[in-house]
Amino acid sequence: MTHSDEMSESLRRWTGQGLLEEPLPVKATVAAMAAADVEIGLSAAWYGPQGPLISNDEVAEFVAQSDGRLRGAAGADLTRPVQAVRELRRC
Repeated sequence: MTHSDEMSESLRRWTGQGLLEEPLPVKATVAAMAAADVEIGLSAAWYGPQGPLISNDEVAEFVAQSDGRLRGAAGADLTRPVQAVRELRRC
């Protein structure tokens, strides 16, 4: 993972990996899915108190690069409800 925030710490412990120098390519995820016989995966935006950790635009890019293997789930900052609704409609 490239995120150094506290919210990502448990995920780094769970995966046994530290911070990555660069993001993992989508093709690596797709290859791991194929090896495990997983047809479809979910990529979700992730918003924390300081803003997006994984933005909706990043999720859209992951989905576009996945050859149809990933589906996207939009997210929004719920502390800003009007902007959240606009963002969800945009996505």
